[in-house]
Amino acid sequence: MTEDEITVFMEDFDKTADWTMIPGHMHQAVRDWIEHGWLPGSFLQAMLEHDVYDAVFRADNWNEGKIAEWCKFLCWYVPSACHGNEENVRDWFNRGGLRGKPK
Repeated sequence: MTEDEITVFMEDFDKTADWTMIPGHMHQAVRDWIEHGWLPGSFLQAMLEHDVYDAVFRADNWNEGKIAEWCKFLCWYVPSACHGNEENVRDWFNRGGLRGKPK
């Protein structure tokens, strides 16, 4: 994707994602993960790896009651290449998200 295409993608993502599904303090971490591949905290990393068991134990009070919504949010709105299992998460991190690693 070109820089312009990435910018348009992220703008569309911001508009179409149902941000009410996840706590507000997590929104920027999700954006940063998708756009830059910046490794998130342990809860979000567990969710991205689809390790719901681990995520339950790492969740703060705001995320704990939203696990099911998180699963739907990831499935419905987040690009599948950046979540699903540990390998996808590692590859997305190594890639540097949509924008790629700085050269």
